[in-house]
Amino acid sequence: MKKEYLLVVLVVIVVFTGIFFFSKKKLSIQSLSYYRGGGDSVSSYRIELSNNNLSICKTDDNNDTDEKSFVVDDDLYKQINEIVNKYQLQKMKNLKESDVMVLDGEVEILKIKLDDDNTILLSSNYDLPDKAIKAIREILQLIHTYYDNNME
Repeated sequence: MKKEYLLVVLVVIVVFTGIFFFSKKKLSIQSLSYYRGGGDSVSSYRIELSNNNLSICKTDDNNDTDEKSFVVDDDLYKQINEIVNKYQLQKMKNLKESDVMVLDGEVEILKIKLDDDNTILLSSNYDLPDKAIKAIREILQLIHTYYDNNME
């Protein structure tokens, strides 16, 4: 009788653990914006991704602006989602880092709106945790690669 009871308890634990583990919803993005600029120059770099439209705007030190926009497919969103989930950026939402000893006015901001209406905001004028930096760099590389492959 004890062995049967233990077996039932073990099966229940395994089932509930499996349900919990596999039912964790991976978040999807609705929109993304990225900005880097400021400091001693007027140059800036901005990316906007929303409603399957991607816009990339670069402003140089002479205040000349180059902006390109185009339609993107769902594959780009899926790949960005993979990065967001890989680095668990939703756990870092509203992360702002600064160091008054190195404030030069330059700022880097990544804002991602999720399908659950939460927003991830990573903002820094100095340094972010390694996971956040790696995620931002991977997202930017992905967008640049997508842009290069689709603007030819």
